[in-house]
Amino acid sequence: MYEEQFDHVLHLLNYNEKVKLTFALRKLDHFEEGEHIYNFALSFQEVMIMILDRIAPDKDLYLCDWYDREQENDEELIHIARILYAIKNKLLDEFIMNELNLDMSKVSEELEQRFIRPLNDFNYTQEEYARLPIAQAQQESRQAVCLFADLLAYIEHTRQQLFEAYEYQLAQNILPARLADILRSTRKLPPQSSLQAVVLERVRITSLTIHELTFTITGRLTFDRHAAQAEDSAGVTWYRFRLTTYDSSDYPDTDITNIPRLQWIGRERRTIQGELLKC
Repeated sequence: MYEEQFDHVLHLLNYNEKVKLTFALRKLDHFEEGEHIYNFALSFQEVMIMILDRIAPDKDLYLCDWYDREQENDEELIHIARILYAIKNKLLDEFIMNELNLDMSKVSEELEQRFIRPLNDFNYTQEEYARLPIAQAQQESRQAVCLFADLLAYIEHTRQQLFEAYEYQLAQNILPARLADILRSTRKLPPQSSLQAVVLERVRITSLTIHELTFTITGRLTFDRHAAQAEDSAGVTWYRFRLTTYDSSDYPDTDITNIPRLQWIGRERRTIQGELLKC
C-alpha cells in the first residue's frame, strides 16, 4: 500500500534501496505498540540516509566551492547541502543565476520549509513514541513517507529544470557556421561536395558529475554532391551526426568552443532524379 507513494520515483533508487524501502514501509501495516513504531522510524531513517548518501556522497560534497561544513547541524538527520548537491552537483549559484536565470536561494527556502524541517522533526526516540497515541504516530509516519517521496521527485524535477535551461542556452548560442567549420574539417565528408546546411536537432546534457559536465549535440548536414564524370549522378547527401563535448562542472561555458568527439550515426543520399540511396 505505502510502496505506491514511491512509484513515480522508483527509477531513482537502486536495488538495495528498493529492498530496504519495502522492508521499512511494510512495518507501517503492523502498528500495534510503541516498539513497532520505533522500529519503523529507525528503518525508514536508515533508508533516507542510504539514498541521500549515494546521490550526494561526502567525498564529492566536500569538493564543492559552495559547500560550507560549518553551517551544518550534526544533530539534524537531513542537511540541505546534501539535497542541493543532489540537484546541482558542483554548479555555482552565480552560474545558475547569471546564465540560467534560476534563483537557488528560493529553491533552498522551499526545501527547508516543505521537506527538510518536517523530516528532521520525524526523529523520535523509543520513549517519545511510547507517549504518542497510535493513531497520531501512524499519521506522522505516513506523512514522513509522503514527504520523502515528494522530496525525491522535487530533486529530479529541479535538476531537470537546470538541465533544460542550460540546454536552451547552448542551443541558442551554437552558431551553424561554427559547427560547419568543425564538421567540414573531418575526413568523413563526401568528396566533391559542398556543404549547404547544418541543422541542429537537439542539445542534451548526458552527465553532470563532480568532475565534469557532458553534453551531446545531434543534427544533420546537407551536402550538394557534384558529378565528377558524366556517368556519375549528382545529388544531395544528408549526414546525421552526434557531437560530444565536456566542460567544467562548477561554471561551464554556454558557448561552444571545442568539440572533442564526433560520431556519425547515419547517411542518406538523393540523386538529382530523386532516387533515394541508402549509404
